[in-house]
Amino acid sequence: MKKTLALVVCVLVLITLLVTLGIAELRRTPEWRVELDAYLRSAHGPANGTVEVLTIERARHPYNMSADLSRTRFGNDVYYDRTLPYPPTRVRCVLLARRHAVGSVTYQVLLIALHEDLYWTDWVVHEGETTPFSEIYLEQLEGLGCHLDIP
Repeated sequence: MKKTLALVVCVLVLITLLVTLGIAELRRTPEWRVELDAYLRSAHGPANGTVEVLTIERARHPYNMSADLSRTRFGNDVYYDRTLPYPPTRVRCVLLARRHAVGSVTYQVLLIALHEDLYWTDWVVHEGETTPFSEIYLEQLEGLGCHLDIP
């Protein structure tokens, strides 16, 4: 009887621990969002203006991303001075509205991609085109599976 009670207590403690860890993981901010927030806090916004996130979408075909979709890239440190491995394993597509002090609005696409090789894994923010978007760029976004509502 004592062994059964001890076993039940151990199982309950283990279940409680697993549920607690699961809840903590669900509440954790995703790493791609941490990179986006760091980018938005940095000095990449227009002087005397604001930057607003309009849309965030998961790319349905991240394996179609190539380096020519990226104009400039920003990240922690792992791939900053290295050649990025393509294609990335996951991509988030972000549409930004940059509202300038003079009242004009410029739209820009960001691609937040998870690049991985045998030794490193890191999310990298890629700045894409700004308005007006070229037809080729819009076709490449469609190929990624990014269906952003671009104004």
